[in-house]
Amino acid sequence: LSAFSMLFKLDPLMRSHSSTRLHFRLCEEELAQLMSRLDVLAKLSYHDSYVDALICEGESLALIAELCTHTSTAVDTEDGAFIASIAYLYEHFGKKLTIETLSRIAQMSRNTYIARFKHVMGDSPAHFIKLYRVDMIKQMLRGTALSEEEIALATGCSDVPHMIRLFSSETGVTPSRYRKENRE
Repeated sequence: LSAFSMLFKLDPLMRSHSSTRLHFRLCEEELAQLMSRLDVLAKLSYHDSYVDALICEGESLALIAELCTHTSTAVDTEDGAFIASIAYLYEHFGKKLTIETLSRIAQMSRNTYIARFKHVMGDSPAHFIKLYRVDMIKQMLRGTALSEEEIALATGCSDVPHMIRLFSSETGVTPSRYRKENRE
């Protein structure tokens, strides 16, 4: 559910117009830099530390945003706008997100956006956001000394009881128990 994995979920979408070529306008130097950054991401993705996960996540978001600025006319404008909405979701998961906001960014109707999201990401937008927040809560519980209140605010939960309900419904344990059992 990370932005890193999103790069690979979006790959078929970005390849949808051709089975062998990505549709980006990149000079050789830009392509070499991109490949170098992807190599670093691949190495970081095999580490379990919270710092590496955050670096990987941030760099993945930066790559997604950069790739969106390099798309050629061969990629449908709708695809670029959809990708931008997913990048927005990852960048702003800690704030209130609505389907209306995401569909507006994607330049689609609410229902079209939901259908497209399910097709590309394999889940509804609401459930995907919920799972991503739970994943980020797990990372923060394992790798930081932040209080539950700080984690709740950082992950878009209105308060600690909301975070506990969200977390427990997906994991079957409370955040405090998870932290005790999974501390890095």
